[in-house]
Amino acid sequence: MAEGLFRKIQRNSELDIEVQSAGISTFGGQQPSKHTLDILNDEGIDLSKNTSQPLSSNLIDEVSYVFAMSSSHIMAIENMYPEAIEKTFLVTEFCDNQSIRSTDVPDPYGGSRKEYEHTKELLNVSLPGLLKFLETKI
Repeated sequence: MAEGLFRKIQRNSELDIEVQSAGISTFGGQQPSKHTLDILNDEGIDLSKNTSQPLSSNLIDEVSYVFAMSSSHIMAIENMYPEAIEKTFLVTEFCDNQSIRSTDVPDPYGGSRKEYEHTKELLNVSLPGLLKFLETKI
C-alpha cells in the first residue's frame, strides 16, 4: 500500500527515483490483499501486478534509504542487517503532523477494510513529509 501511495505523490514531484517495497516476514510472490487493491483502486492506483518480496542483503546494498512501518521493523532490520541502520527510518519520521510523527503505522494484514483505510490515512498524511525529505537528499 505504501509503495502505491508514494508513487502517486511522487508523480507530482521532480523526484525521479525507483521505489520498491519489501517485507521483514513475507514470502516472495504474494499478491496484495483484496482490501489493499480495492482501496488503492479507489485512489486511482493499480497494484494488481505487484507481488511481495522479502527484505534481503542484496536489496539493502542497492538502496539509498529504507523506510519501515514500525519500530519493531526497525529493530528487526537492525538485527538482520546492522549495516542498514544509518539509512533506515520510520515512514512517519518526517510527518508534518506532530501527533503522527515517529509513530508506528499498523499492519492491517488480515483485518477489516476499516483497518486498511486507517493505514491508508496515516500514510497519506505521512508520505508527503517523506517525499520532502528525499527531495532534499537526492
